[in-house]
Amino acid sequence: MGSDGPCSHQMDATRSRVWCPLFPQFASPGSSVCRAKKEHKMEEGHLEKAQKSFETTVGYFGIKPKAGEKEIAPSYVFMVWYEFCSDFKTIWKRESKNISKERLKMAQASVSKLTSEKKVETKKINPTASLKERLRQKEASVTTN
Repeated sequence: MGSDGPCSHQMDATRSRVWCPLFPQFASPGSSVCRAKKEHKMEEGHLEKAQKSFETTVGYFGIKPKAGEKEIAPSYVFMVWYEFCSDFKTIWKRESKNISKERLKMAQASVSKLTSEKKVETKKINPTASLKERLRQKEASVTTN
């Protein structure tokens, strides 16, 4: 727009004098178009990179397209992935419960083994007896074990 004819210099000067203070984003339309083209090219690069990454992932997992289709749709891949994750979560919870039950049984067995080895006898001590008498009873019960 700026280099079309002999008046282009005057038009650029007028545009920058009038438009710049009011609308800084339109100060130089050429630069915003250039910036938009660069951003568009950059986004296209990101899209190509994402498509290559998707194709690599699909190839790694060996996913085949549905019958009658040539390409694999991302929605199909995510549907298969969701089913896998759901199944994995269910199996993980079940196995965690089984492991917890097994550990609980082992702990209970070890506690019962320890308590069966150490038989604890409780004897009532006569509360009306003197302190010396109670101590003698305790010593007698300790030495017999």
